[in-house]
Amino acid sequence: NLFSQVHWTKYVNNPVMVPGPSGEWDEEFISPGSVIYHDSTYHMWYWGGNMEIGNYLIGHAISPDGITWTKDTNNPVLEWGPDGDWDDQWVSQPEVIFNGNEYHMWNSAWNESNDNVHKIDHHTSPDGIAWTKDPLNPVLYSESGLWDYPRVDLPDVIFDGTSFHMWFFGGNWFSGQIGYATSEDG
Repeated sequence: NLFSQVHWTKYVNNPVMVPGPSGEWDEEFISPGSVIYHDSTYHMWYWGGNMEIGNYLIGHAISPDGITWTKDTNNPVLEWGPDGDWDDQWVSQPEVIFNGNEYHMWNSAWNESNDNVHKIDHHTSPDGIAWTKDPLNPVLYSESGLWDYPRVDLPDVIFDGTSFHMWFFGGNWFSGQIGYATSEDG
């Protein structure tokens, strides 16, 4: 059995990264989103929140070994969109890849007044820190009556050298399913 040969050992000095100090944007919680190894450095994009300042924003941290993490002084690196936009209350669950030329991030976005519909945004960056919002955002969402309504989020993406392949959560919290999408440009 293939799975009987897989063993994980928890690091004895966990946790390796903790929420920020009192008053910081990520003081209440942090959650991993995406980790990649690029240019001899581990990069983590994570989401966190502080109910007093604003909930669900995206931060960046680096590590030489995957254990000792340094949070980016530019954090949060991705914030909400303008008032009234589809992403003006929540950006979370980042998925980041480097395609050889630039970083690509897909993230969940939400606006409570927008029928509680969760959508997926796309951003690009030359350095993984300064992100440019795709003018076509949101790049993936659903409409009432479809199998994946009202939540299209939790993206997981790979790049095969030609195309981007995304697997995503669709549906309701307790009756969700997994969907698949492809794109030539992300």
